[in-house]
Amino acid sequence: MSDGAPIDRWQALTEAVHRLSRSATLPDAIAALRTCARQVIGADGVTIVRREGDETVYVAEDAPMPFWEGRRFPITECLAGYAILRNQPIIIPEVRFADDVPQNAYLATFAESVAVFPVGLGDPVGAIGAYWREGRSIDDETIALLSALARAFGAAIEMFEVLEQAGRAGKRAA
Repeated sequence: MSDGAPIDRWQALTEAVHRLSRSATLPDAIAALRTCARQVIGADGVTIVRREGDETVYVAEDAPMPFWEGRRFPITECLAGYAILRNQPIIIPEVRFADDVPQNAYLATFAESVAVFPVGLGDPVGAIGAYWREGRSIDDETIALLSALARAFGAAIEMFEVLEQAGRAGKRAA
């Protein structure tokens, strides 16, 4: 809000879910998520990741200095890949002290704290990650908001997959 009033992150989540539900295409949903996610989560940066076989593709990022947008990594060599493969969130209060973080990927970034949630209603098809400039304990509210955002984005992706399958079936029947 421009008047300096604190942002109601739950209201921002409601707006984000509304925008996701009104998206006509997956690129529209990615753009909506990219625009809303930092405000919802209260992060300094957000990235959206898609799984492509044994790789992760960083399809969008919203940060003062984007780090990974457009890059690909082996799924076993990045935090988003870990979240996807394990189908569980990764919460890291201080990146530099975490043993399972690929430290080289973070050396040139300002990310000190990271949270990554898998996206998809069944097997994860991607992930959404948030990062902060300062090492911090990532509170329960932030985790709940990020989880809800990941579930809403997963539902949007599933909707696009169902519509695509219906379109293919309709073309075969015609």
